[in-house]
Amino acid sequence: MDKRIDAVKGIAILSVVAYHSVLVMPSTWPAWRYAGLHLPQNTPPISYLIPSIQSVKDVIDASISVVSGFGYQGVNLFLIASGLGLTLSFLRKGVKLPGWYGNRAKRILPMYWSSLAILFLLALYVQKVSPTSLVLPLVLQALGLHVFIPGFFQGFGLNSPVWFIGLLFQFYLVFPWLVKLFKRWDPLPIFICSVVVTVFFRLLGLYYINRFHSRFAEGVFFGCRLTEFVFGMCFAYQLRGGGQNWISTLSKFALPLYLSGILFHCFKFTSAASDTMMGVGLFLFLWNLVGCLPPVGLRAFAFPGRHSLGIFLFHFPFVLFMYELLRQTTIDNLYVRFFLVFVVCLVPGAMIDLCFPAIQRKALDCSKWAPRRFRQSLS
Repeated sequence: MDKRIDAVKGIAILSVVAYHSVLVMPSTWPAWRYAGLHLPQNTPPISYLIPSIQSVKDVIDASISVVSGFGYQGVNLFLIASGLGLTLSFLRKGVKLPGWYGNRAKRILPMYWSSLAILFLLALYVQKVSPTSLVLPLVLQALGLHVFIPGFFQGFGLNSPVWFIGLLFQFYLVFPWLVKLFKRWDPLPIFICSVVVTVFFRLLGLYYINRFHSRFAEGVFFGCRLTEFVFGMCFAYQLRGGGQNWISTLSKFALPLYLSGILFHCFKFTSAASDTMMGVGLFLFLWNLVGCLPPVGLRAFAFPGRHSLGIFLFHFPFVLFMYELLRQTTIDNLYVRFFLVFVVCLVPGAMIDLCFPAIQRKALDCSKWAPRRFRQSLS
């Protein structure tokens, strides 16, 4: 089961890296079409993509575009996977505050803060940004508060995807209280309530708050993405034999639900429900898909999934670095450039995530100030 979850996360993080790799290519490249679409659109993405398929080359372009286009929906998948993983952990071990928050902090914060430190140095010495102008955004990002302030939503220019971490912090804060709801009520009514809450806040953002913060509906406030996280929690109860037959029924309509979400994504009013539909539909589709993979295929996708945090935190600076580097070379083939950007951006984050626990333990062992109990908790 854990490998299956990791495989879905692996597909999600691969599509996220592909998405950002495509976005630094020339916008005239046909593979940019689907990946470059943003909410809302007046032209349905499907009809925008299909007419361009007239040859083998167009099929390749469309395939790259569709796969990288999933990266825009990677947030949906990671929110569902987060709700699923946290709930499965709770069902096995329980949630004991404040220890639970401490365990989450030890998993996320050291690597997150390390990525911010690297970004600070890059901004300082590569972009020649004034140190004083970096202090406030750095502090806001370290605390996960940057998402609430429009000018700091996407960091300080070198790692725009970290806005998701601020959203994730909010879900960590409310998770124990969501667990209490699941102890009192069945998952289905909680899921229905989460849909109502999500649509309400998305509409509030789209028609009012977005005038002050253009990304509010996208995920500034956890209420705008509550349904995806709660669905992950419901799915965990289904996996643990909770008898959630409605999820089994919903999984039969995964692809139609996803395609309907894409169409809903094209118009302002219906886009309030589009991320929920796309996220749930795509997650169920991928869950069924990885369940059919042979063991070698499952392991192949599970590896980047296990190390998705490191890949997510560290890949984007390498995207920008590779883009600038390739501009100074004679490599004109966009397919080769895309492949090089994709691979170079994928590998360092995976290696950092793989080695970080050992580096962290070694650093703590060498630090005289580190409390013995904290060092042992990381062993």
